[in-house]
Amino acid sequence: MITEGPIDSLFLDNAVALAGADANIKINHEQCTMIFDNELRNKEIIDRMISAVDKKFNLVVWPKTLKYKDINDIIISGKTSTEIQTLISNNTYSGLTALQHINNWKGI
Repeated sequence: MITEGPIDSLFLDNAVALAGADANIKINHEQCTMIFDNELRNKEIIDRMISAVDKKFNLVVWPKTLKYKDINDIIISGKTSTEIQTLISNNTYSGLTALQHINNWKGI
């Protein structure tokens, strides 16, 4: 898993951080899941999510009901790492399915 922020990666098993949302990484994209912050009104994040799908990454699209900005905020709210891992697992998509979820998430 690749998170946007370094603190977010600390709460997940087998995760690293981009320390920002931009990176040009050379890895097997199909084996990675990109996890961006939950900022549905942020055009840059949306563009990066679409780019990740185009590069064949798996992608977490947070449920619209999630009111927290990132994994750190979810932890602060009282959720456990296990609960977050389950949330991530249940909301990971790829390809056209990911694009459909992005469009629903951002409000189109």
